[in-house]
Amino acid sequence: MRRLLFRRSVLATALTLAVSGGSVSAQRPVKVPQALGKPYPEILKMGSEKWMEFHGEKHGHSTAAMWDGMELYSGALLWRNSELARNAPPAVRSRVSTLRKLLLPFISGICEVGYFNSGGGTIWVNVEAGSRAEAEEVLHRVLTRVKSPGAATTGQVLRAHAELDAAVRKRAKEDAVVAENAADARKRVKQLGAGLTPLFKQAGTLDRAGSDHLLGFLRRQLTLGLGDFS
Repeated sequence: MRRLLFRRSVLATALTLAVSGGSVSAQRPVKVPQALGKPYPEILKMGSEKWMEFHGEKHGHSTAAMWDGMELYSGALLWRNSELARNAPPAVRSRVSTLRKLLLPFISGICEVGYFNSGGGTIWVNVEAGSRAEAEEVLHRVLTRVKSPGAATTGQVLRAHAELDAAVRKRAKEDAVVAENAADARKRVKQLGAGLTPLFKQAGTLDRAGSDHLLGFLRRQLTLGLGDFS
């Protein structure tokens, strides 16, 4: 538990620096960070799947261990993006910082609704960690202007949000026990809808490829909130 709390503290510090637009290297020269003896660039070259296999061989595959592994991978992604943003034009650096500030609470909200829709489960701890890592992947594509994966529109995102709202309303009618928790879930869905407005605004400042990456991520997240893993 002490090791997990340490990892969480390290990631929280990195997030604070990234969100504020600063970086450790801006304060003093540092060596390339590493985890489990592997430098961050090597971890990123492995990719999330192979990294998680490697981490699992070291620490097992419990919920806590899987969370720890994905948090470490997120830390590597965050480091890479922070280094790229540090050398990017101020407008790009500001845009990435703003997007991260908007995406992190959006992801948390999605997972809360997904927890309700699926009937709970510790799996959502790892789902949220994975979504944060995916968000950093999206920011990396925006920073490096990766080719569009396919068209994504605000209309698709809004329809996904409407589907999520309908799913919560439907589940709320199942029984009295579920209905007691439905109010919070519906409130969260409403907040997610409000959170789309500034995210759409940011999408409008990106080139077409960047917009497609961002809007596609939002659509996937809203679908994830349905809580259907079948």
